[in-house]
Amino acid sequence: MKKSVSLIALILAILTLAACGPKTPVAPVSDPTAAPTQAESTQEAAAESKVAVDPETDFNNRFSGYCSIWENDDMYAWIPVDGSQLYYYDKAADDFGVLCPRPECMHPLDESCAAFISNSAPALSYQNGRLYYTAFHHEKGSMYDYCLYSVSIDGSGKTKVIDIPPQETLGGVFG
Repeated sequence: MKKSVSLIALILAILTLAACGPKTPVAPVSDPTAAPTQAESTQEAAAESKVAVDPETDFNNRFSGYCSIWENDDMYAWIPVDGSQLYYYDKAADDFGVLCPRPECMHPLDESCAAFISNSAPALSYQNGRLYYTAFHHEKGSMYDYCLYSVSIDGSGKTKVIDIPPQETLGGVFG
């Protein structure tokens, strides 16, 4: 008797577990001459809106999270999030790199490279054929924290425009 109860319990357990399997949905049969429903139209529109990247016309935007970027007909220029150097992308040549006019430069992260910026909050602007950006002041003993620099769009002619006076901080007010 115990064997028959155990056998029945085992069969019920197996049937219960078999009922828990995935269910295969039945695809509805649609009339090919019928107008599409709103859901079908939305799905088709979503599928059409997914456009692949075209390397001939699209810019690789992986560097532009929180960075300053500028564009004209020929190129892009940007300062990445880390604010380390000024970069360019030449649309006609499909080439990008550090915006330094010296081909022999190895682009170290110091003042020897014309593209070196060293700024924790990059900001880039363009006016009268030149790019402008703020950067940390690099002169030893300077009473200024930042200065405004200007550079030609080919990376040459980097000049310091003005020193930016330090602002009072909360530490200076309450400290």
